[in-house]
Amino acid sequence: YTAMGAVDIVPYAYLSVWTWDRNAPGCSRAATLSKVIDDATLGLTCPGNLRGFSSEGSGSWCPDGLGYWILGKLLTEMTSANDLASEVVMLRELFMREAYQDVASQMSDFHAMIDGENHLLLTTDLVNRMYSQLKIALNATASALVRDRIRDFVMYTRYVDLLNRFQNSSALNDYDAIMSWMF
Repeated sequence: YTAMGAVDIVPYAYLSVWTWDRNAPGCSRAATLSKVIDDATLGLTCPGNLRGFSSEGSGSWCPDGLGYWILGKLLTEMTSANDLASEVVMLRELFMREAYQDVASQMSDFHAMIDGENHLLLTTDLVNRMYSQLKIALNATASALVRDRIRDFVMYTRYVDLLNRFQNSSALNDYDAIMSWMF
């Protein structure tokens, strides 16, 4: 393409598009770390120097923030696509320690619960497990900042609860409720 005058052709990925994934747990590329690795591999194995990486992503930080952060780190700090899987494991652990401090383990379990690798079914059981894990973490932390982060996930879980109800109901009031909780 450069012979035809194209400049700066870069990889493109749909990381999270609300119209397709509705910010449901585990439904976007960004929420599935193996797909994040695929995107990073594509970006890091482009011929020549990578001059950019373009993507679409919604403001869905609760289900997708970990994937967004890891992909950004991989594309800006890695120089080759060798051993990206182990790098992702290390970055995930770093994210948990830095973001959740004294409840990193509990929130790591929460993130594993909503990871797209699990091929999740949106059910009342999943919603209840999400609330339960967040309650454990919320009660265990001493940090006000971490409590605020966990409360964001509580609001997200309420959204997931309403999305589940909406998908399993034809009631208009469920639609109105879910729209009021949109992120």
